[in-house]
Amino acid sequence: MRKLLCFYIGFTVLCSNLLAQAPSKIINHQTQTWLGYIQNIRVNNKWGIAADVHYRTNEIMGSTNFFIIRGGVNYFVNNQLSLGLAYGRMWVAPTVKGFHTYAKENRIISQVQFTSEPYKGVKLTQRLRDEFRWQENIAKDTSLGSYRFSQRFRYQLSAIIPFSSKKNIPSLSVADELSVQFGKEIVNNTFDQNRFFIGLRETLFPRMNVELGYMLLYQQKASGYQYDENNTLRLFVTYSPDLRKK
Repeated sequence: MRKLLCFYIGFTVLCSNLLAQAPSKIINHQTQTWLGYIQNIRVNNKWGIAADVHYRTNEIMGSTNFFIIRGGVNYFVNNQLSLGLAYGRMWVAPTVKGFHTYAKENRIISQVQFTSEPYKGVKLTQRLRDEFRWQENIAKDTSLGSYRFSQRFRYQLSAIIPFSSKKNIPSLSVADELSVQFGKEIVNNTFDQNRFFIGLRETLFPRMNVELGYMLLYQQKASGYQYDENNTLRLFVTYSPDLRKK
């Protein structure tokens, strides 16, 4: 009994020391702007072409944070369910003042998307993305010529809720996306980030919509105890032409 008691006390002291040495949680609060143009062309009943470009800045239209381009194809199982495959290229700006080298990232993206209308006029979209990512290693403003690999899963649930049946009245747009990642070098941040968006969606022209609103992006960094909390002004323009014969 005495040995068991000594072991328990020693184990408790060891755990307390380890917890005391663990770094405390640090949250970096930031303000950003995110601009995006998204195009989805419906070619026929089964196939479509997708392309988009995004640009994110620090502060309100301040210095560059990153920009990314993507292009791919969509296969429509039916008008509600589609499968997608795309390639993306991303450039991430350096965070150290005076540095100039952008870190490049290559992505191969597959996705499943399902759209439904659970209530009259309400459009609900669920999207699951699987991303293979190769992120360039940068040290002291110089590329090391190597890449670290990770796989990321992203689930997004979004809703478009009209305020009125009149087309000139904007609709409420709400979305949340959770991302988790895996890989040899993903040790402390399996949880990657969560994005919550709320704003207004307006139809500018037939098949062209604009969304303007607020996005809260909460991201865990590689250290595991550092987080970015980005209060973001987001503006997305979406154009979805349909080339099918009437």
